[in-house]
Amino acid sequence: MVRRYALIFAFLCLSFSSQAAVLPIAEIIRQGVTKIIVAVDLKIQRLQNETIWLQQAQQKLENILSENQLAEIASWGQRQKELYGEYYEGLWKVKQAIAQVQRIKSISRTQAEMIKAYQESWQKLQADGRFSLAEVQLIQSRYGEILQASVLHLSELTELLKAFSFQISDGERLERIHTLDQQMNRNFKDLISLNLQLETINTQRKIWANEGRVLEGLLK
Repeated sequence: MVRRYALIFAFLCLSFSSQAAVLPIAEIIRQGVTKIIVAVDLKIQRLQNETIWLQQAQQKLENILSENQLAEIASWGQRQKELYGEYYEGLWKVKQAIAQVQRIKSISRTQAEMIKAYQESWQKLQADGRFSLAEVQLIQSRYGEILQASVLHLSELTELLKAFSFQISDGERLERIHTLDQQMNRNFKDLISLNLQLETINTQRKIWANEGRVLEGLLK
């Protein structure tokens, strides 16, 4: 089991450098995506306003023109409705795609931060050497559980992104990506909590060691 976790750690460590390089670009992408969503919202609002105006204009024309012209007006109105309906559908798909990209970026960021937090904590624990071999194995096992869960979630995300050819709607895909994002955040919180616990124990043992050396010096 430990060997399997070690292999997972090695794989994640190798992938970390490439993922960390993406992080400075992530904020730029996020800002760009936010601007696109705002622009899409404004476009939808504009189309809605234009549709209302068309409906009001049609009502006025119906009150003015003769009965013989109403059939032609109704046909024209239906064509306009279908045209704007296509616009709405297209813009909605764009918003769904952007939302999916945002979630995926969030998951990637969380994964990179998780690996960085793990590496920093693990290197510090090894350098300080205040944990026994049995304790180190236990710590490694716990880290392995958290990172293994992260790997499984990323694998599920990969399969989900490949599922565009299957029978799954954009709404369902976005909901599942959202769930994976939440699960990844929980993994990250678990790892940070473990880091804090280990840091507390490590610091306390350092204090005890210093006090022991002081006492030893006094007794000499």
